[in-house]
Amino acid sequence: MGNIKVFYECDHAFHHTIAKAAKHPGATTFVNQTRLQLTRVRSLVVVEQGHMESVIKEHLQILKALDSGTIDQALKAMQFHLDTVYATIERLKNAHADFFVDKK
Repeated sequence: MGNIKVFYECDHAFHHTIAKAAKHPGATTFVNQTRLQLTRVRSLVVVEQGHMESVIKEHLQILKALDSGTIDQALKAMQFHLDTVYATIERLKNAHADFFVDKK
């Protein structure tokens, strides 16, 4: 399955690097503030077959688009990644409601 701890560290480093490179006020703060919540979600999903590989593939698509300077492709790849994350969170909320607090 690979080294889960290394995956967590690389995943966070990737998000942190993208946020820092964006030079958007608060982006790095947001990544740091959501780290704990993402770690909780990751603990539920990382054991699923193929999850780490899918995330790595999505990150590579973002990186390739940024490296080539194709902003539209980078935005598309980032949106796909975020949509996947949000869909995963919704799926996990349904399967593991006790891990989530519904703030309505």
